[in-house]
Amino acid sequence: MLPEGDCLFRKSDLSPEEVKRLLASGPFRVIANPSHEATFALLEKRYTIELKRPSEAVTVRLKAGDSLVVAQVCGLSRLREAGEYPAEALESAEIRFILIERVPYEE
Repeated sequence: MLPEGDCLFRKSDLSPEEVKRLLASGPFRVIANPSHEATFALLEKRYTIELKRPSEAVTVRLKAGDSLVVAQVCGLSRLREAGEYPAEALESAEIRFILIERVPYEE
């Protein structure tokens, strides 16, 4: 969810190795839809990135200075109904890692 008012975000592409270093560098919170089990499994299998599954999906609100890493699944057709892609479909998908940082906004 985007905050009200003006704000700035910085986007940077990350390699899987950079994601692993970020995860190892300190405490973090996994904010994901827990029903995306096949995506979690693919991150583990392809990149050895193991994340604790959250018990429920949450709303994200970034404050200035906050950051998040997105694992974006690309190259698959859009699902017509809510759900998850089968593991076989995910095997051929590209995963892009993106760092989003909310930076202080000054006019």
